[in-house]
Amino acid sequence: MSTIIPETLDLSDYLEDRHEGEHVRPASYFRDQVKHFFHGGGNTEGALLPWAKTHETIRLRAGEVSLWHGENYSGKTTLTSHVAVHLIASGWKVLVISLEMPPRTTLGKMNRQTIGVHQPSIEGVDTFHDWTDGKLWVYDRRGSVQWDKIIAVIRYAQDKFGIQHVFVDNLMKCVRGEDDYNGQKDFVNALCTVAQDTNIHAHLIHHTKKPAHGAGVPGRYDAKGSGSISDQVDNAFGVWRNRNDNKAMAEPDCVVNCDKQRHGEWDGKFSLWFDQASQRYSEGQTFQRSSYIRQLRAA
Repeated sequence: MSTIIPETLDLSDYLEDRHEGEHVRPASYFRDQVKHFFHGGGNTEGALLPWAKTHETIRLRAGEVSLWHGENYSGKTTLTSHVAVHLIASGWKVLVISLEMPPRTTLGKMNRQTIGVHQPSIEGVDTFHDWTDGKLWVYDRRGSVQWDKIIAVIRYAQDKFGIQHVFVDNLMKCVRGEDDYNGQKDFVNALCTVAQDTNIHAHLIHHTKKPAHGAGVPGRYDAKGSGSISDQVDNAFGVWRNRNDNKAMAEPDCVVNCDKQRHGEWDGKFSLWFDQASQRYSEGQTFQRSSYIRQLRAA
């Protein structure tokens, strides 16, 4: 089964950052990195989202933090779960820190999204967990957790397992409250630092402010709490759910607003359609429910 990181784990060695003197280097130290950026494809590197229409415009780069925010029941947890499954299928190692749901619920959703059916068989569940060995780790904790412990868990998982993407659901479980602006600022700052230090990509799930009646797709300044949250992250994705019960087939179920991509050259919105059976989002009205595992085996 997927490796579970217990909440009782001793993380004392990972609570402290390196000595700051280790970060001071001559500019020439970065010569090869700059060459790679300009002449080795470094400006187009990073993981891809599940939808082909975003592949030329959006990258999830190492050393960055992405904010995924939306109102309650906007589908942001399900959407980011689909992103995580796609990353695993693409060869990336993933850590999930879901502080609102028990692991069985989190992994059940990911099982559906991987296999492509609403009720996987016993054999399908076994296949999923065999497939995720060495690819997916879960932090076994629900409820509020001090943000410094979350940072230590990330450092531990990167050091021990080589994780490359981490999903933290959600920000408010790591601070004292909605009005703890300093705590929010400090946590996001620490998350950005650990992403840069360990070369991972951190995905932070968060709520938006209570929307006004008829409000549209949220932007980065609609994130609940401190304005420093959207200021500090590298990428911001606002998730909007179409709640129109009488919507036409051509209308999307979801719109994602990428209105910040610090190291990219594009921002804008893209539409998605939701398939209840597989819990996946499609870039069009036609759904592909084939198993990620079967696709890989056929490749």
